[in-house]
Amino acid sequence: MWRQQVERFLERNLAPLLVFLVIASLQGAYYMEAVGPLSMPDPDLHATTSYAVATGQAFNPTTTKTDEHGNTVKVQHLTGDSRFLENEAFRNILVSSVLDKPFTRDKHIGLQQGADRETPRMVTIPNVHVRNRSNQYFPIAYLPQGLGLALGMHGGHSPYECWQMARQTNLIMFLILFSLAIALTPRAKFLVVLVGALPQVAFISSSLMADATYIGVSACFVGMLLHLADKKSSARWWELTALIALIVLLFFCKVVYVLEALLVLVLPSAVVSWKRKGLVVGLSVLLGVVPYVLWHNRFGGMLARVNVADNIGFMIHYPVRVLKIILWNVLQLPQTLGDVPASSSVAVAAMALGWVLVMACTSKIERPDSMLGWLSAYRYSIVAVAAALLATMLIYLSLMATWMNMPKLPLTGEIEGFQGRYLLPLLPLLLCSTAVSSVPTATLSTGTGMKG
Repeated sequence: MWRQQVERFLERNLAPLLVFLVIASLQGAYYMEAVGPLSMPDPDLHATTSYAVATGQAFNPTTTKTDEHGNTVKVQHLTGDSRFLENEAFRNILVSSVLDKPFTRDKHIGLQQGADRETPRMVTIPNVHVRNRSNQYFPIAYLPQGLGLALGMHGGHSPYECWQMARQTNLIMFLILFSLAIALTPRAKFLVVLVGALPQVAFISSSLMADATYIGVSACFVGMLLHLADKKSSARWWELTALIALIVLLFFCKVVYVLEALLVLVLPSAVVSWKRKGLVVGLSVLLGVVPYVLWHNRFGGMLARVNVADNIGFMIHYPVRVLKIILWNVLQLPQTLGDVPASSSVAVAAMALGWVLVMACTSKIERPDSMLGWLSAYRYSIVAVAAALLATMLIYLSLMATWMNMPKLPLTGEIEGFQGRYLLPLLPLLLCSTAVSSVPTATLSTGTGMKG
């Protein structure tokens, strides 16, 4: 029996897994060689948080102070090797800028290797040389990088080699998560491969950035959800446990991405009853929200360039204006993405073409003849679109509160600080378009016999 199961698993997954692992690994290895470990968006965030996790300082006590904009912020102090904490060769560069010249070797590599020749000193940051953002996000997403960095430090490797080892473990964890997502996804597995093999994703997964974990967890969640949507029997406890764990991880990654969990509510009742859906939601809240709130109240930091309290007060007073500005920026996203470098445009085009091909190859079903039947048949796509839109709007809302001078922002003003990489964890939601119910309308109206 087990032999047949293994053969069936390999028949369904071997080709997409091999294609993904080869393409993603080759790209990741290239970027680790061609781009320095401290050349990425927000290097002071990703590097210092990785160091905090590696050295067991992620939950160091914080002190409260007032920043230059009048915000009350918590500052976490890290103590350690100056070669890691005071490295002045950070290169704060967008992912799109890295990919704009993919075959040009990073000139900052030599500068970043210069730390290997320095005499180590014990320092505490933030100080006059560098700031510290190690408590800006919940540290769980930095466990892969922290593990690699810790192994390198305990093995006596040079700082540059340690950072590279942190990138390697981050890439390995990403490959594991995406391989699991491919195995879980019941159909359109090569669309998952395409998401995981995008150059943007490949660079992120081979960097110190926590976004690799965000994308991997999101892909696993969508894969697990579609696995359940395809079942013809009640979900087993291990499947529900995995679903809860992934929802909690989405929350810990970035709160906005937990909106993907709305998809749980449209799973067939024959697979996950409403009582069990309530249990999934309740346990997810208990295991996710409670620890996060406790961490945020005691440790959570913030980076802002305006007075956040004043902005929030303005936004509460003028909610319609805020909504109009957000919607304007959302509508401008296609144009914004169209203005990115050529390499990124190719990736966007590849995703669009891949999705179109998958939809063209998806087996046709009998179209529902009523609005109720149509809504039920395409419920996964509808909720996925809603979740992605809400997540994007919340990202803009957060940037408005922390980056923009709201009273001076016009209705058609650009909300600054938005990066295309924020949308990458939402790409797996494209798979929801392949989950279409083939149940006749009459059956749908009885609430029985639903097929994901």
